[in-house]
Amino acid sequence: MALISKIKTVFDSLKTNWSSDPAARGAAKMAMGAAFLAEGIFGFVRGSRSSTSLVGSMFLAVGAFVFITVGVYMSPDDYPDAMSTQGKVSEVARVRDSDGKHAYSPVYSYVVSDKTYTLPSSITTNKRPTLGSPVKIVYSASEPLNAYREDGAEGWFSWIFLGSGMFLALWAAYSLLVSIALLVVGIILFRGGRKDRATADHTAGFVQDLISLVSQARQPK
Repeated sequence: MALISKIKTVFDSLKTNWSSDPAARGAAKMAMGAAFLAEGIFGFVRGSRSSTSLVGSMFLAVGAFVFITVGVYMSPDDYPDAMSTQGKVSEVARVRDSDGKHAYSPVYSYVVSDKTYTLPSSITTNKRPTLGSPVKIVYSASEPLNAYREDGAEGWFSWIFLGSGMFLALWAAYSLLVSIALLVVGIILFRGGRKDRATADHTAGFVQDLISLVSQARQPK
């Protein structure tokens, strides 16, 4: 809403302040139109909000694609014959994480048809898991070895990436709409400025008209 209000102010100012000098008004429209176009594409003026520009929306879209792709890749398989059972932490291996620090990687065990299966954890943790702690395991009834942990961090870890990707996708869509609005306003102003200058009876150039415009704006009312 604030952006629409600012755009309306620009149009009202151009209609009322310099109506007696169509050449200068046309120069102002062209200059402002070019500024709106540059802002819609690059977002220089808004600084930290420059993500709501055409270039910014492209970067956001790429980020959304990366996060969603990682999230889908990390999501567990969808078994058509999925079954759920309670397992437990049966082992805890001490490993090193990507920073070289000590971490723990649990191994889960679960029983299907009186047969015990094991499932290594897909993530590591800084806190040592308690042996015997209950966990929820989802497995394929036809292939019980195919399984994943449904609860805990492993159950929602992929959703961090999917949620972040969806948020970036929505942000990219909003950014694209804002940039399109700025580009449309810029085109309208630029074309209107050219029309004003084409119909005005003047001999001064574009820069001279801008100087005249500034001079008129500084004159006391």
